[in-house]
Amino acid sequence: MFVKVNYLGFYPLGSDIEINNIKIMQLNWNEYKKPVLIYGKKNVINPFYSQLFYVISKTNIAFFTAHEYGLGHYHIFSVSDKSSDKLSKTIDFTPYTDFNDEKQLFDKLDLMINSYQKNKKTAKSIGGWESPFWEIHKYICDLEKQGKITTDNPKSISYLREILINDGPEYALVINFHSKAFPKRKYKIGVCVRGEPLIWIV
Repeated sequence: MFVKVNYLGFYPLGSDIEINNIKIMQLNWNEYKKPVLIYGKKNVINPFYSQLFYVISKTNIAFFTAHEYGLGHYHIFSVSDKSSDKLSKTIDFTPYTDFNDEKQLFDKLDLMINSYQKNKKTAKSIGGWESPFWEIHKYICDLEKQGKITTDNPKSISYLREILINDGPEYALVINFHSKAFPKRKYKIGVCVRGEPLIWIV
């Protein structure tokens, strides 16, 4: 496998340098033992002579090459995203999920939806349903950006707001989604140009 790298710098063990949000100089390194051909632009040293390592955190994996120069000091090369993706498939790595944190995220969503449904009639009578609905919508959009949910539609949940703003040929859309960590926690959200939005716990 060809592995492309880029020179990152010269660092001592214990430094705060990060690759893929992992402080690699503060963790134990795993030597990548499968055959690879390392290449990249020569900087201080030629990356061809450096060793490929990887470090695993709870949620990420970082690949890099290192060449020791002096006690505990290393020339570090970061691995390109494309090469990292290929290497990741050769490592037995499953991102850690804190199910308690995940549960709290969706417990909060349930509370927001239940409160909205309970107070919708009162809010509607004074023309105030929009604000609480869009608060829920924003919260769900954040969950989508964080990769916490799976939807049944190629369009993102944020697109629902555009339907109302643009008032184009698409005047209504309903998207079903569920928690990735808890697939049985299912929801439905939608908007209509000529009607009320909907948000339900299925």
